[in-house]
Amino acid sequence: MSTSERPLQGQVAWITGSSRGLGRVMAEELVRLGARVAVHGTRPDSPKTFEEGSTMQTLAADIATACGGETMPVWGDVTSETE
Repeated sequence: MSTSERPLQGQVAWITGSSRGLGRVMAEELVRLGARVAVHGTRPDSPKTFEEGSTMQTLAADIATACGGETMPVWGDVTSETE
């Protein structure tokens, strides 16, 4: 793909709350545009809570495969400094 098709090539994005819903859609689109995306949930099994997958690892791998890019699963409460 050309850089015009993947204008975010070489960029990194972290989408909080991307284990489901709108956050997931944003993560998918950023991966399609070429960004490497950290896919975030509050727990390792966040997608299971909302019946959108089983684990953050699986979800991140599914997005990477479907969108032809790179993802990394991350989890934790972003409002907690210790996490």
